[in-house]
Amino acid sequence: MGGLAAKRVLVVDDNIHSCMLAQKFTEYVGIASHNITVVMNWISAVEEATKNKYDIIIMDVGMPGMDGIAASKEIKSHYSENKPKIIAYTADLLPNTQVDIEAFDEIIYKPADKKRFSQTLFAVLNG
Repeated sequence: MGGLAAKRVLVVDDNIHSCMLAQKFTEYVGIASHNITVVMNWISAVEEATKNKYDIIIMDVGMPGMDGIAASKEIKSHYSENKPKIIAYTADLLPNTQVDIEAFDEIIYKPADKKRFSQTLFAVLNG
């Protein structure tokens, strides 16, 4: 678990409560709080993800302006290798909805629970 503490995570959501929940669940799996950055819009997400290295980005899909799908593609376009893993964090998609595979590595559906959130983070970090 020691290696998890050093992982860098960017949480992107326009809802403060969703940001706080994602941050708490991320801390719960062992990632140090000082390695978690929270932003609340796609502009900040793209800026932050292109100037700093993150292992995982937890991205809300339904943000105003550029949605999480377009923001994720924009972020990934700045990397030729070692792209961050991007997890869709959304209430907008139903579990049987097709997800844009190019944009996301995994999905966490809202309302998220600690168990599902933890399992998804571990799977993405170890996959």
